[in-house]
Amino acid sequence: MSTIDYETKGSDRRGIQSVEIGMRVIEALRAAASPLHLKDLAKASGLPASNCHRYVVSFVRTGFLIQDSNSGRYDLGPRLLQAGLAALSRTDPIAIATPALEKLVDATGNTGLLSVWADLGPTIVRWMPGLAAVRTSLSTGSTLPLLTSATGRVFLAFLPSRQTAALVANETMSDNIEPAPLVARVRASGIAQVSGDHIPGLSAVAAPVLDAHGEATAVMLDEIPRPKGLSSSLDNDMTHVFEIPERPAVPITGSNATFPVLRIFCIGRNYAAHAREMGKDPTREPPFFFTKFADAAVPRGGEIPFPSETNNYHYEAELVIAIGKEGAWISNAAALELVFGYAVGLDMTRRDLQLEARDKGRPWDTGKNFSFSAPIGPILPVQIGGHISAGRIHLTVNGETKQDADIADLIWDCAETIAYISRFERLMPGDLIYTGTPAGVGPVQPGDVIDVTIAGLEPLTVTVGKMDPAFIR
Repeated sequence: MSTIDYETKGSDRRGIQSVEIGMRVIEALRAAASPLHLKDLAKASGLPASNCHRYVVSFVRTGFLIQDSNSGRYDLGPRLLQAGLAALSRTDPIAIATPALEKLVDATGNTGLLSVWADLGPTIVRWMPGLAAVRTSLSTGSTLPLLTSATGRVFLAFLPSRQTAALVANETMSDNIEPAPLVARVRASGIAQVSGDHIPGLSAVAAPVLDAHGEATAVMLDEIPRPKGLSSSLDNDMTHVFEIPERPAVPITGSNATFPVLRIFCIGRNYAAHAREMGKDPTREPPFFFTKFADAAVPRGGEIPFPSETNNYHYEAELVIAIGKEGAWISNAAALELVFGYAVGLDMTRRDLQLEARDKGRPWDTGKNFSFSAPIGPILPVQIGGHISAGRIHLTVNGETKQDADIADLIWDCAETIAYISRFERLMPGDLIYTGTPAGVGPVQPGDVIDVTIAGLEPLTVTVGKMDPAFIR
């Protein structure tokens, strides 16, 4: 076969034209979904069949192509496979991933990290700062945990277990995290996300750089500093024009520590029987929620004043979720990872004002969001009591049963409720979620004693006191 030596445009390099033409044959087979007959291969290569045949004969002789003796079709041969594997073995994942990481940092403005697997686990080899400053002790050469970092979770999901088993065993003992669900979620989504799990106030998303066997050779990570909340301005050294009120803090079962309340979310009509008693269809429509001020919380209950401007003051017994980790747009499967614990709660309600606002299409604030409207019992941490998906919820007034149901009757369970709220607000440590009340709500008067119990949690007792004299006219 003759060859033509020629000069390529825009370059002083000279090449063999026949080699480049022959590569069109190989490329046509690579792109084909199955082996090809000569006429189809020639058409795909853009060559006359006679010319294509000459290249094919040489490629078959050298093992770059093979021909099936029965069908006469051509396919890629073992020499090409060997060449491909050799090229993969020499591939530098850092060199490949670095340009992609640079583009990611430019596009998001966030800090980017590139990590590889080393003897001590995930190790940072590239650090590209973004527009937003990230203050952390991590740097190039730092190692990351498997269970609580996004990078570690990707390696855990996309490396053979024999490589990660020793580190997982050590971390499981200290972090009390079950690896299997993490691995399943990361493999299903192809990415790992954390929010404050490894470094408080820092969210991160990580994705693998995979080799030919589907194993992670490197991991790219995008770090997202959490926007500071309204309270951040109070942390600076400055003089305020008045004393900052102390936040309510809920006691924690088995601990001297307390749970400071950040925000209170409440789910409406989350038990079918209660929806019916409120005159609504209990079909499983999307949930809705309202909020209460943080200082509406009344830790441990006790005596609360009868509110002003109402003639129909109601109790509502509820299971309360205490959020311990940050998260936004969380999936149902990952939602319970945000839970610190559970408690018994009361959503005290000016029913007449709530119904008037509802019927007029107005907000419920005067009916729901007022001082002393969210009594709450001690929080039982998940690490002690586990998650709550069933169990009796029971309320009495002066010893007479008024509400008696089961947590299993929730229309939207705890995970679904957390996931739904996280689509609208970034949930933060300190948030409380009141999950809805069963049927049997009713009025109380000054002097009445309300007792609420939920199986497995510390009970809550509230006594309705007299109205604040400042509101009496």
